[in-house]
Amino acid sequence: MYAIGNIIYGVPASPELQEWVCESDTNLEEMGFDVLYSGSGDFMPAYVGISLGTIDECGDESLDDPSGVLNRQPTPEQVAEVHNQVAMALKDLPPDVADELPPIGRYIAWSTS
Repeated sequence: MYAIGNIIYGVPASPELQEWVCESDTNLEEMGFDVLYSGSGDFMPAYVGISLGTIDECGDESLDDPSGVLNRQPTPEQVAEVHNQVAMALKDLPPDVADELPPIGRYIAWSTS
């Protein structure tokens, strides 16, 4: 098993969202989240948005390469698409759960092989 960094533009699932999903018997995938694999722990890594690429612990990635996976940016069309996806995915969340989610942006959503 090794770590995979999923470079995303969107909103990663927070621990508060994960807790609410478990308590309310809600399904992240039905909400519009992409659920990632994790072979350990109770936390199910997930995000709503788009994938910009992946990295893993088996290879090195340049932080200086402007065309490298770590520097990929969403297109204006993808930004608009993600804003719509996020609005739909979060529309039924209680305010206290929604308030704990990070803003839309570029993140590394970690998963495992």
